[in-house]
Amino acid sequence: MDRDRDWVHLGRALKTDRKRQGLTQEEVADRLTAGLSSVQAIERGQEYTKPTRTIRAYASLLHWTEDSVDQVLAGGDPNHVHHVSAHMTAAKQGRADVDLEDQRLPLRIVHELSDDGELLDTTVIKIGERGRAVIVVKGEPGVSPDELVEELQAWARARARLESGDATEPPAATDGS
Repeated sequence: MDRDRDWVHLGRALKTDRKRQGLTQEEVADRLTAGLSSVQAIERGQEYTKPTRTIRAYASLLHWTEDSVDQVLAGGDPNHVHHVSAHMTAAKQGRADVDLEDQRLPLRIVHELSDDGELLDTTVIKIGERGRAVIVVKGEPGVSPDELVEELQAWARARARLESGDATEPPAATDGS
């Protein structure tokens, strides 16, 4: 066993975060399809030769970033992924403006929301009498401030078309016109 890894610290961090998110050990075991004794052993700080799939799945369930398990084993604190699932937990705990409980989003949407791109804008556009589109506008990770300004300008044009009901692209300008 690697003595440089603090398994007790990891167990405490997982337990603290689990409780903060209002989950029981039984719920965690059920969601991980693991035995209750496995969850209890992890939280007690049982030592392993390396982090197991169950430990990594537990961390993921609590919305920890991929590198958080190793970071906590080295004595640090976990980082959390701030995506829709984290907001669902916040909503369940009364820490959000809307209740997202039982909402499910396609993985492609969760992936897009969880990348490191800059959040540019959000809006809700009414569609018909009883529908609406929720739009989140993000820049690609690593774009420059000038590129973000260009993207915001493009979004402003697209938003105006969407809100007017004309979702078609305007014709491209040609040289000499």
